[in-house]
Amino acid sequence: IFSVLIIILIIGAWGTLFYRNNTLPQEYSDALAKAEAAYEEGYYLEAQKLLTEAQSLQGASSSYESDALQRDIYLGLNKKNQYESSLQKMIRQYPETEENYELLVKLYDENQDYKGLSGCLEDYVALWPKNQVIRQIDEAYSKLYQYRETGYYDVKYINSSLIDVQRMEFELGNGDVPEVRRELLNAEGFTVFDAGTQAISVSEDGNSYFICDQKGKWTLVDGSLNLIARNDEVSFEDIGRLGTNGVAMAVLNGEKHYINERMSVNDRVWEDCCDFSEGIAAVKKNGHWALVRAGEVTSVEEFPYLDVAINDEGYCVKNGLAVVKDESGYYVLDVESGKPSFENRFEELKALNSGQPIAYRKGQKWGFAYTNGEVMTEAMYEDARSYVNGYAAVKQNGLWGIVDKNNLMVVEPQFQDMIDVLDSGYVYVRNQEGYWDQIILERLKNRK
Repeated sequence: IFSVLIIILIIGAWGTLFYRNNTLPQEYSDALAKAEAAYEEGYYLEAQKLLTEAQSLQGASSSYESDALQRDIYLGLNKKNQYESSLQKMIRQYPETEENYELLVKLYDENQDYKGLSGCLEDYVALWPKNQVIRQIDEAYSKLYQYRETGYYDVKYINSSLIDVQRMEFELGNGDVPEVRRELLNAEGFTVFDAGTQAISVSEDGNSYFICDQKGKWTLVDGSLNLIARNDEVSFEDIGRLGTNGVAMAVLNGEKHYINERMSVNDRVWEDCCDFSEGIAAVKKNGHWALVRAGEVTSVEEFPYLDVAINDEGYCVKNGLAVVKDESGYYVLDVESGKPSFENRFEELKALNSGQPIAYRKGQKWGFAYTNGEVMTEAMYEDARSYVNGYAAVKQNGLWGIVDKNNLMVVEPQFQDMIDVLDSGYVYVRNQEGYWDQIILERLKNRK
């Protein structure tokens, strides 16, 4: 009898398990279908109630269908935070499903959430290159910028996060005497150094400044305007940027020299020269150029180059590379080895502003090439500047605009001039009246 009872119990347990396995999936499917129908009719609260009941039948496990319905209910109830969170969760749980990526991008775009777009668009375009919605939003976002009127009289590029500006042509100083005053702004346009001087030169390490007062006297000071050096025996006309090696270019009686950090003048005169960067500068004699270190300034006698390109910072070397020209044309030189980075030659190359593509000329047009000599963009512009921070200035029909790394025209040509794109996304542009304003690239400003 006992054995028979055991067999009956086992058969009963198997039967119950078989019943549950065959009836619960159907019950869950029916409940989920009711929730979906309520959602389609716009009864979002009822759909939420029915979905919760269906999920209780499913237990701890979930399905894509129920998760997608929950996602859509949040949207229907205008619970945007929960909708965004559910999209992000589904992307993690179902990384192979394309629609969630598209929906998240659309959400950020519709709500003008530029930080959200910056945090995902580049990756999503790479994951789903054929998704037209993601690509269209990506292109539109690339072209999004703000325009701010500043009306500066003059602007000079210091580096990718520092700008030298002159607000007005003249300001009235003591005794109502007209003065030229310049100041330094950070990447967002806020003043970081203003000593009321008519010229400022920032050292390579950013820790000191050559400043020229309103009487034309140059001194070397620190960020608190404490005096570091001056030379009362000499009247400099201009001074460049002090290198980390303690040497700077200076103009004296119309001639170019080098001076040290005590502002003592080296006697050797150059036809032209630039400031030291990464320990290297370019000097010109008898129409030819050489690359030199500080200790070679007085002794260099070989000048192998017909030209050395100098960038807006006043440097000829960037990341160990320099643009030079010999009898065969322009190329990129590895300064340490003294060897070309590639075999081919260009008719002309602009100076390196970063390790990014360089502007090159072919005939009367300009394009872009990588530092290994490979052409990135065919020559098609009237003029161009080398890339900085993933963007480059280009000229068409006499006006300047901006292209991104995909050669997409993100700012249509409309300005008389512009300087390089700062790492904050700010760009200084010269308007049709000749004054300098700002544009702000949203994509770069909000990058992750």
